[in-house]
Amino acid sequence: MTGSATVLGQLALTFAGDISIDMVSLFPQDVWGAGEEKKSPSAHANFQGNPNYRLRKDLVNALVGMHPKFLRFLGGCISEGSFIWENVYNWKESIGDVELRKENFNVWGYMMTMGLGYMEYFQLAEDLNAAPLPVMACGVLCQARSDYAHPAGGALKEYYIKNFTDLIDFAISVGFEHNEWAAMRKKMGHEAPFDLHYLGVGNENWGTEFFANFEVFKTSIDEYMEKNYPGYELHIISTVGAQADDDAYQQGWKFLSGNITGSAKVAFADGNQVTEEVVTWYEKQKDYMDTIADEHYYRSNEYLLNNVDRYNYYYRAYNADGSINWKETSKVFVGEYASTDKNTLAGAVAEAAVMTGFENNADVVLLAAYTPLFNKVLTDGTYRWTPDCIWFDNETVWFTPNYYVQQMFAKYLGNKVLATSFSTYKNGKPIELVPRGGIEIATGNAEAVIKRVTVTSNRDGSVLLDQDFTKELNSAWQVIPGSVGSTVEEGKGLVPQSPR
Repeated sequence: MTGSATVLGQLALTFAGDISIDMVSLFPQDVWGAGEEKKSPSAHANFQGNPNYRLRKDLVNALVGMHPKFLRFLGGCISEGSFIWENVYNWKESIGDVELRKENFNVWGYMMTMGLGYMEYFQLAEDLNAAPLPVMACGVLCQARSDYAHPAGGALKEYYIKNFTDLIDFAISVGFEHNEWAAMRKKMGHEAPFDLHYLGVGNENWGTEFFANFEVFKTSIDEYMEKNYPGYELHIISTVGAQADDDAYQQGWKFLSGNITGSAKVAFADGNQVTEEVVTWYEKQKDYMDTIADEHYYRSNEYLLNNVDRYNYYYRAYNADGSINWKETSKVFVGEYASTDKNTLAGAVAEAAVMTGFENNADVVLLAAYTPLFNKVLTDGTYRWTPDCIWFDNETVWFTPNYYVQQMFAKYLGNKVLATSFSTYKNGKPIELVPRGGIEIATGNAEAVIKRVTVTSNRDGSVLLDQDFTKELNSAWQVIPGSVGSTVEEGKGLVPQSPR
């Protein structure tokens, strides 16, 4: 059949008797990449190479307008599955001939046909000139829904580890003669490797069940990369739970920083039986600060505005010469964040405010992704979730205030620090306000005693400040405006106070 006009239409199939229909797939003619795309040199080649790479042009152009640097997929609870292992998203079931892909009823309550699968996500990232960032389950079901379930053990654990290593092969291997996943990528029309440098291991996971599996998965991936792709740069993204400030978040960072002590007895399930193992922490490496921690938070405008300085206080590690130690410094991927103010202008402004904190701490916040990205409005006017960045129905796309904030920050990336000066008057005379360096001591939801602080010059090694808090306090110390303050306890030191 060939359409004679561009209108809204329906396909009606009428049969006499009983019949089963396995799959119906309809694409419009004018899709993304059907012709050359001015803003994407790879789009038309991907369209020609993969007969299933057929995306709505208006939706892809909405993404192009955001100037993304990476594309996270699938991420979220969909990647983990819920209740049963068969519900875990399996990327291998989302590639190959579309009519053979296995459907999956996801945790959000609708069926995924897998018509849009991992191959198409990799190609979309390439067309957007964005780094692909796949996120997959690490043998732990969605803990928000299935906290009773044991983590995968035995052969089941090995199966999920192989899902990661096979995906690496699918993305970057060129061993077409000997590697089935490289051969599959080539068969699907993309001989060149994809630009995979980030890999998410787990999503919104926490506790000993996750820690136990993460250690094995991380070690296995590192060993596989060293053996098969030595020198290749692949950053592992870990996770610190589903919130920004709860116990799971605190324990997640404690685990990553190498501060979980001793061992733990963990029950694993392989699909047939449950076995208990004693897991001793950090047997292969002393901590996991070499990973990027995925943080998630959907919060009120007030929370976002009050936490613009959140990442000012994250740990930075330094070498003896004063240069930053990137391996040990805190590294964050804000993988999901948004104002809960339902796509209002005020919510967008609050998000912009917290994004200035991301930019100001770009040594810690390496990536950030507004989530969710798309919201489909159904024909009856219903939808599943808000806030969302881009809203659409079968005909139209709507941009939210949040979209324009994301667009502005991504399009106008600062690459130069401008000199600034400020003059004022004191006692009727003009004076120049000159910025001076300083240090801050603060805690959040924590108890600490600071006994001594020494500040040393990076230039000549001279001591700029040396404060023994068991002795008289230097007059230069001041209370941070808006903070609760601190006390100096004799024989102990400085004790920052926590808000009640």
